[in-house]
Parts: sequence; C-alpha cells; structure tokens
Amino acid sequence: MNVGSHLDSEKRKEQRLSLFYEMMDQLIACHNAIARDVREYKLTPISDHFVMPEDLFLVMSFSFVHSQLSRLKSIRLLMDAGQDEDAGQIARSMLEGAMLLEWASRDKSTRSQTWFAFEQIEKGRLDEIGRKYQIDIPVTEPNKIKEFFDLFGNLVLRKEENREVVNFSDKNIRIRWYAPKTIHRIFNETRFDFLYETWYGVFSNWIHWNPVAILSFFTKESSGAGEPLEEDIQFVVAILSCQLYLLKLTEHLKLDYSERIMMKELMGQLGN
Repeated sequence: MNVGSHLDSEKRKEQRLSLFYEMMDQLIACHNAIARDVREYKLTPISDHFVMPEDLFLVMSFSFVHSQLSRLKSIRLLMDAGQDEDAGQIARSMLEGAMLLEWASRDKSTRSQTWFAFEQIEKGRLDEIGRKYQIDIPVTEPNKIKEFFDLFGNLVLRKEENREVVNFSDKNIRIRWYAPKTIHRIFNETRFDFLYETWYGVFSNWIHWNPVAILSFFTKESSGAGEPLEEDIQFVVAILSCQLYLLKLTEHLKLDYSERIMMKELMGQLGN
C-alpha cells in the first residue's frame, strides 16, 4: 500500500467512525425517549413469591435494549483504541442477542416467561456453587425450590411430567432458557442464517481461537501487514443490532419511532 492510498484509507475510516458516532448518539437519544414513555413500568426481578410482571416481553426487550446500548458504547471505546478484533467479540454478542429477541418475539408469552424464570434458576445454580466451594452466596430455601418448580416446571424442565426436582443442578432442567434450540437453529428459524454464516462466524473465529483468525492477527501485529475487518464491520453489526432491538421494543409498545431508529439519511451516507 503506497502512502497516498494509506492516507485515503485512514481518512475514509475516520469519516466512517464519525458517522457511526453520530448514529450511536441518535440511537441512545431514541432509547432515552422511549424510556420516558415506559417509565411507569418497574423492571424488577421475580419476587420471593415468584410473581412475574404483567408485561414480560416489555421487561425482556427493554432489558435487552439497555444492555445492547451499553455494549455499543464499549465497541466505541475499543474501536477508538484500535482494538478492532476485541470489538468484534462484543458485536457478535450483540448480534446473538438481537436474534434471541427476534426469536422470542414470535412467541412472546411463553418465551419471555421462560427467559424470566431462568433468572431464578441461574440464582439457584449460584447458590449451589456457593455451597460446594464454601463461598458466601445466599442459599435458596428448599421450600422455595419446590414452589418455583410447581409454578414454572412446564417452562424450564426437559420433561414436564417429571417435576420432582430438589435442586437447581438437576439434569432434568434445561441448560439454557432457549434450549433445546441452539443459537445456530435460532438464526435459521428467524431467517437470518446468512448472518450466522458470515458476520457471526467471522467474529466467532476470533473468540474460539481459530488458527486463521489468530495467525492473521499475529502477522498484522508483527509485520504491520493486514487490514482490520472489512470497513469497520463491528460497528455496522452493532448499529443494525441496536436498530432491531429498538424496533422490536417500539413495535410491542405500539410507539412510532421507526424513522428515528432507521436513520435513513445516515444509513445512506454509510453505504456511499
């Protein structure tokens, strides 16, 4: 790469990052406006009596959006620091979350209940780890365990007819809230399988120590050769994921924020 083309590339990247930052600020402002519209909802965990909020999908989607925007800010920090590959790990997480929320939206009642019920299961699993290694973690009372599975066994157990579960490590409990589905299957069912095979796969290579990904990074670091992932794809994935989250949330609330979320003018500039 000659000096002139390198400078052009650096200038283009700087312009694109500036555009991404503007889009990020708009999405955050949009999120804050939506938050004011739903301020009457209390996003609380399951109580001691396992009473779930009335609108579980709202709690789920709003929680996902809040977490997603936090990740978006982290990507900005990493990209500013030149840590493109690490930013890709967060972009992968954002894309995965977007697909999970899209999948949950297709059966809002059951899937949001299952997701919410797993909060207690994960807490219970931590309790049992604490007992095993003598770590000071609050332990769930045995009578509460029975009450929980009487209420939500049909959502979290592999076999509904077998509800005699005495602890949260029982093998009859699903390993994850979306089990027996896999992430790959969820991408397929939401018809976004092409994203799994492309962007998600590229980011996964770095996470799972794929030799191609690791060696290319090593070569770039040691010799100065190589380019970052094509055109700041981490930011592209992050922005698109946030848009999907916000669209799902506002669609559920019947709020019209689509123009603010889609940012057609800025997206058009991104494509140029």
